[in-house]
Amino acid sequence: MPADEGWQPTAAYLYTLTLDRESLAWEYLRRNRHYLRHWAAWGYQAPVPIAEFWGLRSLEDPARDARAASPVWFDVPNPTQPSLHLSAHPRSTRTFDLWAIPGFKDLMHDETGWRLTVRDGRQTLRLVIPAEMSHGTAFAITVPADGEALPTLRAAQQFLASLDSAQTRKPIPRARLGRPTPEQTAHARTLQALDGKAAGATHREIACALFGSRDVFERWTTNSELRAQIRHLLRRGQAFVEGGYRRFLTRR
Repeated sequence: MPADEGWQPTAAYLYTLTLDRESLAWEYLRRNRHYLRHWAAWGYQAPVPIAEFWGLRSLEDPARDARAASPVWFDVPNPTQPSLHLSAHPRSTRTFDLWAIPGFKDLMHDETGWRLTVRDGRQTLRLVIPAEMSHGTAFAITVPADGEALPTLRAAQQFLASLDSAQTRKPIPRARLGRPTPEQTAHARTLQALDGKAAGATHREIACALFGSRDVFERWTTNSELRAQIRHLLRRGQAFVEGGYRRFLTRR
């Protein structure tokens, strides 16, 4: 967790503006003091019931933020984005090559096979790879015949385009990153406010970091709107930390 003065620079929280909802859930969970105690007691060797209590298949290191951590959530009913399920297919012209996939890769094994999380800039891709898959195996992507078909197809096209780009060494066309939405900005401010409170900062000091000293000097009073914003951010953030993070694991 950011400690002492480390929570004050707003730039340190810009990465939270591009997180998908599952990554956002992790940002709140890793700030839960009871989760921190469980991690300190068991680490990666935590019993399965302990991990399942938090909605995870195994505990993840809370010192790793969403840019580095790859928490595996337990039985997410409606994932916020589809995972691509690869399967061996001898007639396919595509062959599996882990190192040809561009981006930062985090590979984990569970009882069903391998789970690969790939981060390339602001994009996150999740792959489910069967245990029998090996380098050079011809593969296909399984698309469910349900409401997830179109999102899965779009994710599959993006994945295949990234493979083609890696082979030709041409950049993948990306959509321009627009202004953050009010919801994204609120989450970034909420996480910064939570870290400020954890570091022992007063509400006024948190407001200075979020809105600037000048605004605080001009607008801060006992019952001011600015002070009410800080109180709201902290209440909202604590609710997410104490279990509300689970709502990010399903589609809105």
